[in-house]
Parts: sequence; C-alpha cells; structure tokens
Amino acid sequence: MPMTSCKHCGRQFEVPPARLAAGRGVYCGKACADQAKMKPRRARCAWCGESMPAGQRAGQVCCGRECGRALVTNTLTQRARLNRDHQAEGTPWFADPWASGGIAPDPYTDEPIRTPDPVLGF
Repeated sequence: MPMTSCKHCGRQFEVPPARLAAGRGVYCGKACADQAKMKPRRARCAWCGESMPAGQRAGQVCCGRECGRALVTNTLTQRARLNRDHQAEGTPWFADPWASGGIAPDPYTDEPIRTPDPVLGF
C-alpha cells in the first residue's frame, strides 16, 4: 500500500490505492479529520463583519443568533420601507408581469381576462 502524509499533522500512514483514487485518505484518522474541520474559516459575519468561529455550519452567514436576528430584522425593515415608499408614490412595488406583456396569456383557459390575485394585488 502507498504511504501518504496526513494533511493535518503530517504523520505518514498507509492508504489503499482505491481510497486515494476516490480522493479519500487525506487524514491519518478521525481525530485529525475532526481537528482539521475545526480550523477557523476565513468567512466573515454578514452583519458585524467579525470572522466566523470554528465549527459553524456550512452556508451559515452570521456568527451567532444576535447577528442573525439583527440581519433579518434590518432586511425586513428595509423591505417594508421600500414598499411604503412605493405605495406613497402610487407605484406598485411589484410590476404586473401580465400587464407588461412579460407573461403571455394562457391559451388553455376559458377565462379571457385574468382575475387579479387578492394577496399579491395584481
């Protein structure tokens, strides 16, 4: 069996050729693999800008609950403000895709004119 070195600790260990061909056999054991996963990531929190702590889930954008809550609250507040501003101007927040011709009328319906959706408002 070929010898390879562990990417975490550098120790030499034997790996079956099939595991090397599959892209495995990177770490000498589970302990080294777990330690390598706990290295701090270079990602930054979307709210406060601090570096993310080790052991966070993949795809997590905030460093903790407080920052996540603040980010969501701020985003919802901005959307509500945008909607309120558009309503004050008299322009809809969402443009009607049927009115602009972006969506063709359904040829398979008996209804010649589309009825507006009461929830979306168009």
